[in-house]
Order: sequence, then C-alpha cells, then structure tokens
Amino acid sequence: MKKRNGQVLALVLIILMIMMTLVPLMVFYVQRESVWTAKQAETTRAFHMSEAGIEKGYLEISLSTQTWVTLMLGGANAPLTNYKFDKEFTDVEGGTYTISITSGPLSQQATIIAIGRDNLKKEVRGIKAVYSNAPMTGNAIFGVAGVDMGGKVNVEWGSIISPSAITPLYQTNSAYTWPSLYSAGAVYGLDTDPNPPNADGSNCWWHSYQTTIPPSPVIDLNYYASQAKAAKASTYSCPAGALASDCTSGTANDCCYYRTDPNFDGSQMTGGATIYVNTGINIGSAHGAYFEGSMVIMGNLTTSAGNFGYGPHNYTMKMPAMAWQQYCEPALAWPHYTSTFDSAAPATFPGLNSTSYTSPSACSSTKNCQSSQLFSNGMLYVTGYMAQGGGGGGTDFYGVMYVLGTTTMTASSQNSTFYYSDDAAKGLQLTQVILARQSWQDVVVKKWGTPPQ
Repeated sequence: MKKRNGQVLALVLIILMIMMTLVPLMVFYVQRESVWTAKQAETTRAFHMSEAGIEKGYLEISLSTQTWVTLMLGGANAPLTNYKFDKEFTDVEGGTYTISITSGPLSQQATIIAIGRDNLKKEVRGIKAVYSNAPMTGNAIFGVAGVDMGGKVNVEWGSIISPSAITPLYQTNSAYTWPSLYSAGAVYGLDTDPNPPNADGSNCWWHSYQTTIPPSPVIDLNYYASQAKAAKASTYSCPAGALASDCTSGTANDCCYYRTDPNFDGSQMTGGATIYVNTGINIGSAHGAYFEGSMVIMGNLTTSAGNFGYGPHNYTMKMPAMAWQQYCEPALAWPHYTSTFDSAAPATFPGLNSTSYTSPSACSSTKNCQSSQLFSNGMLYVTGYMAQGGGGGGTDFYGVMYVLGTTTMTASSQNSTFYYSDDAAKGLQLTQVILARQSWQDVVVKKWGTPPQ
C-alpha cells in the first residue's frame, strides 16, 4: 500500500513539474501572440499607407499633361513640390505616408516610391511602381491611317505603329528586318491573315492584327498654337507670313503661326521653335528646309523630288538608350546594329527583357550618327497625309512623327532615314496622359524619413 502511494505521489510531482514548465511557456506564447498580432496589424496599416501613396502619386502624374511633360523634361530635379519625400500626407486614416516621383528608368517612364507608417509610428513599409506613357515610348512613326515604307527610306532606333495596315521596307527589300512593327491590321510582306500566328517566331520584330495597339496620341493643339503665336520669328528664324492679329506681340511677321503655307524653302528654324501652320504645306527641293523643335501641320505634308533637308552640316544625333530593342531579328537586324551603331554590343541579341545592356548615346563610328540633310529635328505632327516620294535625295528625319492620314515614305534615289529621338518624345504635349504600370515591388525601408534601399 505504501509502495503504491509513493508511486502516485511521484506521478503527481511529475505532472506538477510539467505544468510548472508549460504554464509559463503558455503565458509567454499568449503574450507574444498578442505582440505579434499587434505588430502584424501595424505592418498591415503601414502597407496600406504605402499603397495609398502609390495611388496618390499615380493621380498626380496622370491628371495633368503639363505635370508629365515637366517631369520628363526636368528629370529628378523636376519641381514636383510635395513629391520628393518632402511632405507627410495624413489624409488616410490609420497612418501617414510620403512620396517620391522621378522620371525613368527609361524614356517616357516615371517611378513612384511611397513609404507608409502606421499611426503608432512603429512600422514602416515601402512600395515602388514604374509607369510608362503607353502611346509614346520608343515610337518613331505613328500613322493612324496606315504606313507605307519603300524605296530607300529606312527607320532606325524606334518602332512603327499603326491602327491600320503597315507596308514595311521589308516587302520590297528583305534585308531590312527592323525596326519593330505594330499593326492592328496586316503587315504586308509578312502577314495578311488575321488568323494566328500574328507575330514573328520570337514575338519581338513584327506584330499584325493586334488588339492591344495603344490609342492614338491626342496632341494638345491649343498648347502648340499658343506657343507658336508667342514664338519670336527673329529668335527662331521663322519665315515671314504671320499676321499681326495672330502674333502675341501684335506685329506682323513676328511669330511662327501661319494661316497658310508661308513657303519654308530655304528656312533653318532653330533653337526649339514651335511652328504651327493651319493648312497643308509643300517642301521644295531648291533649298529645302529645317526645323528644330515642333511643327504642327493642319493639312497635308508633301515634298518635292530631290533633297529637301536643309539641316546643319554633320549634325550628330543621340542614340536612345533602348534603341537596341528594335533589332531583335538575329540574322540581319542585330548584325546591322552592331556594325553600324555599337561595335561593343553583345555578339547576340540580349533579349527584350535584358537589363544588362543599353545603347550608348554615341555611335562607335560618329559618322553613322550624323546627317547633313536633316529636315526635322523634333516633333512632326500632320493632320492630313504625309507623302515623301520621288527621289528623296537622301533627306533625313530625327525625332517623332504622328500622322492622322496615311504615311507614305517611298523615296527612291538615295538612302533616306528616319531616326527616333527620345528627347523629342519626352517633350510632347498631349491632352491626356495614358499610363500603363510596368512594375510594382516592395522596397526595404530601414526607418521613417530615409530613402528605401
């Protein structure tokens, strides 16, 4: 009996020892769980604050075209007050947040970083999102009613986009397997069948019957008209022909705004001019013409046979950082790029998503980035059709071109090249900014008030 009682006592003691060990652990766990739950709630609130910051930053850059243009032209130093981590926003319940908005990493892109903090000021979270202005990035020619390239007219550094059919130079010369082509209709010489497949094998050179073509960019004509009326003809070397009632100064021939074609033959309009013509124009080849800035033509643009470019001698153009993406076709396009523009480029195309390579701003051989026969150096906007036919005479274009009618560039006598310019795309003034999110990610924030890692 005594032996049995001793066994029971030993068992009771063991149970008590176990309980003495487990109870404190259970109490500790309950206490820690409460702390963890509170911390999770604080972290969640901080995350929601950073999400609110991203949304507010998105609205800031999307509601005003002028804000977007200012950001693109000003880069990191653009005067976006309250969006340089210089203001703590308190308009959302649960905490506060601060925002940074900068241009980049690529042309026509903006980076928004938002840092959120819970209302107890214990937890911080950060988010970075990159948005691009969808209709603009990397596009050399946007032809609303179709694009017809032929003869000896080539396009470098930027793509061709059309909601209608595209006839690339490849149709008449299969050695030209660049630039990238995006069409909502046929791409003649490559695909005239709406049934899939509607792209090249690597899905990076040509794209036909696409339903995701970005909307046609709507140029802010009122903005360009007012700029042209205020532009001093003597400053930008604009030709005579402006009416006194159209010029801001009230003096005839004192601005770059015209009711009719003033005859641009022999004009060299430099310094970032804004030229606005309310009718169609014809550029003759006797002397040609050259503009540096923006030209809006409210009608057709036609050119005479022969060279009509009157630009500076050996003008050196800057190659865009993402120019290399236009040359993904491996047999002809990439060898053309490496031999013409960058001999130090990788031996094979890096892949569209590569981050290890960007095009240098200067060509390996300077002469391959130069032209002595430029007609345009900036934005060219035509509401009618654009027709460059006849000889062409080796006239070059540098910038971006948007044509509401058909775009026909089929000069045949000498090589004529259209070079895409990032700088021209950055300064475009539109009535609406159409943004597409390119990336979204968490960023590490060590403490409030410091930029993320």
